[in-house]
Amino acid sequence: MDDTAVIDADNERHRREEQERRAKRKAQRESKSKSESQTEKERKRREHAQRILQAQKKHHQQQQQKSSADPSSAAAGGSSVFQSLFHQRAQGFLIDLRFRNA
Repeated sequence: MDDTAVIDADNERHRREEQERRAKRKAQRESKSKSESQTEKERKRREHAQRILQAQKKHHQQQQQKSSADPSSAAAGGSSVFQSLFHQRAQGFLIDLRFRNA
């Protein structure tokens, strides 16, 4: 019984020490302010991500307008983006096959 009491006390001490370490680390993280260069870097990264997303949305909208204006593209490649890309890829394989067989 004496051994279990010592083990229990050791486990309790270890648990308390770990909680204190976690609290210290959390306080350090919250109090640490980012450097000016780091905040500038993050701002530029966010702006770049926004520009890329806007360009992708614009390109996607143009593709949708183009496909709705040209009904033959839907018949040739399908209605989804994946189907149209798959159709283009298949055409590339057919061209390559014809070239090799020529």
